Amino acid sequence: MRERKESDLRVAVATTDGIVVNQHFGKARRFKIYEKKKDAAFAYVKDIETEALCDGFSHHEETLLRTAERLAECDAVLVSRIGNEADDAMRRAGIPVYVITDYIEDALLALTKYLNQNADKRKGEES
Repeated sequence: MRERKESDLRVAVATTDGIVVNQHFGKARRFKIYEKKKDAAFAYVKDIETEALCDGFSHHEETLLRTAERLAECDAVLVSRIGNEADDAMRRAGIPVYVITDYIEDALLALTKYLNQNADKRKGEES
């Protein structure tokens, strides 16, 4: 996972149209990268090209590792679906994957809210 400032959040989104989170992780050939600075809205940064992983119901391990490496600058990935093997590999790489099918803007806001709620819970548990 990349080094980042506390206020940054960089998210990879699997989408076929740039509007909705609607791509299966293993079929994505490109991820749109969005970044949020402390008090700003999310902004599109760039695309990251990848190779499709799925070959029926299995994944090519080398391709999966290359995809994790390419997405290492991200703090999270949003997809419409992901297989267990790919999800496990991404988590081992330190990149959590969240399954959601929604407009990208709404999905990014939901992710931010979820992460903030979990951060607040952890702070409360540490007190």
